[in-house]
Amino acid sequence: MTTLVRWKTLLIRTAISLCIVGFFWLKKDAIKLDALLNASSVIVGLAGTLLGFLITSISLITALMDRRLVANMIKTGHYQRLVSDTILTCAFLLIVIVSCLITLLAQGHIVLCIFSFTLLFTSLSIFYLIEAGRRFSVIVLNLR
Repeated sequence: MTTLVRWKTLLIRTAISLCIVGFFWLKKDAIKLDALLNASSVIVGLAGTLLGFLITSISLITALMDRRLVANMIKTGHYQRLVSDTILTCAFLLIVIVSCLITLLAQGHIVLCIFSFTLLFTSLSIFYLIEAGRRFSVIVLNLR
C-alpha cells in the first residue's frame, strides 16, 4: 500500500512539474538565453546549498537514534519513509546540479531543452523538499 501511495505522490508532483515546464515552453520566446544561463548559475548554487542542508539533517536524525521519538518512528515505519524521501530529494537535487552545469556549458537553443529538464527536476525537488522540511520540523518540535 505504501508503495502505491509513493508512486501516486510522485505522479501528482511530476504532473504539476510538467505543467510548470509547459508554461515555460509557452513563454520561451520572451526569455533570452543569457537569462537562462544566469538562472542556471543561481539554481546550481541554491541546489548545492539545499543538498548540504539535507545531508546535515539526515546525519542529525541518525545521531538522535537513542531518543524515544526516533525509536517509535522506527517501530511505526515513519523513520524509513523520512529517510527514503530525503534521499530521493537529495537525488533530485543532484540531478538539478548536473543539469544546471550542463546548461551552463551548452550553447545555442539546446539551452532551452536542457533548462526545461532542469526546471522539471527543480520543481520536483522543491515539492519533496517542502514535505521533508515539514517532517523534520515535526521531529524537532517533538524532541524532549
